[in-house]
Amino acid sequence: AKIIIVDMSDPEYVKDRMNINQVVEIFDHHFGHEDFWREQLGAKSHIEKVGSCATLIFEEFEKKKMQISTLTANLLYTAIFSNTLNFNAGVSCDRDRLAFKELKKYTDLPNSWEEIYYSELSRDVFINPREALIKVIKTSNISGHKETFIIGQLELWNSKEFIINNKELIKKVLSSKNSDFWFFTAPSISEGKNYVLCQNKKLQNILSSIIGVTFRSNMGVTNKLWLRKEILRELQNFTVSNV
Repeated sequence: AKIIIVDMSDPEYVKDRMNINQVVEIFDHHFGHEDFWREQLGAKSHIEKVGSCATLIFEEFEKKKMQISTLTANLLYTAIFSNTLNFNAGVSCDRDRLAFKELKKYTDLPNSWEEIYYSELSRDVFINPREALIKVIKTSNISGHKETFIIGQLELWNSKEFIINNKELIKKVLSSKNSDFWFFTAPSISEGKNYVLCQNKKLQNILSSIIGVTFRSNMGVTNKLWLRKEILRELQNFTVSNV
């Protein structure tokens, strides 16, 4: 088999799940492993600074002059505004906006699709919060930190309500991963800020330093929207600058 990897690039994660020598190409927008894949794949490694990996996939359609189906266009279009928090995240760039604009020509989605998408996502999350939480947990080992980070993220139209209603459940699900260094971050699209739940005081101080979150009774709020991958990047930078 020949494998093309999309939207992730951690070599250890890959090695645990497949024969890494079968990987022939990679498309990603997460950073930290560029040197490994450049050495492994050369020009077939596409790890670039865009807000959404879907942008890279659309650009590949364009380069190869491939016909794009309505279903594929719908999925890529949705992934771009979802990955960029409707273009409010700091990772958003002009390439994302251009791909989004071009993809719209091939979609059959309603004009209010962004609001419909987030509303339906929120509805499903509120119906079964435990299942939703389990699906969005990421375990990260960051160079320079001896602790294992357990990070949950849910992007919702109104995330404050979700955290307030499910605070104990969030604590139970994330703390079950056997690390005190856990936190839950929920971008609230309608408000343009994140709500963060974290019990560890040391981790609270780190998060306050790197993303400006203000905590009160273990629940904090930021003054802008943050994606998990942006927070992970800041955690890595904080480590480097404070060793």
